[in-house]
Amino acid sequence: MMPISGAGNWIDMADNKKKSDVTAFFFTFIELSVVLVIIGILVTVVGPRVWEGMGGRGLNLAVKRIAAVGDHAGNLAATRSQIYVVRFDLRENLFFITTQDQAEREENPAPFEGNIHRLPNGVSISEARLEDQMIYEVLDIRFAPDGWADNAALYLVDDKGNKKTVAFTRSRGKFQIVDDPNSLDF
Repeated sequence: MMPISGAGNWIDMADNKKKSDVTAFFFTFIELSVVLVIIGILVTVVGPRVWEGMGGRGLNLAVKRIAAVGDHAGNLAATRSQIYVVRFDLRENLFFITTQDQAEREENPAPFEGNIHRLPNGVSISEARLEDQMIYEVLDIRFAPDGWADNAALYLVDDKGNKKTVAFTRSRGKFQIVDDPNSLDF
């Protein structure tokens, strides 16, 4: 024992150490419990919104890939002064760029630069349209050096039933994402 004041009060340091360890343990346990409750609340409130947003991730990725390949084909046509084709194989869910000469001459033309793109898992092309014709197996969209492209639409669907329509328009040679496929004017 050791005196802590001139008034003669004595404290056993061994008892004091035991009490502070127990108090620190319970304080840490209470903090941990509060943190776990906050995390639980966040998961129940924010979690469903996060999962909802991730539902169309593959579909959005497919749209971005198709748009990028379409832009690349348009740029190739403009810089090389020849018509390029983006071929969509609806059965295999793949697409690639080729030249118009190869697309017309060969049933299975070689992809330009060997790049074949696949749609993400769970995403497929449910329908395709070129001008007013429904296409069921292979869709070729032409991109010309002066900037035009064939009027075409791809109807994408994922395994959860989410849908997107990607349309290429003749006037701009660019793509657009259409919420209402009936609004297409070709």
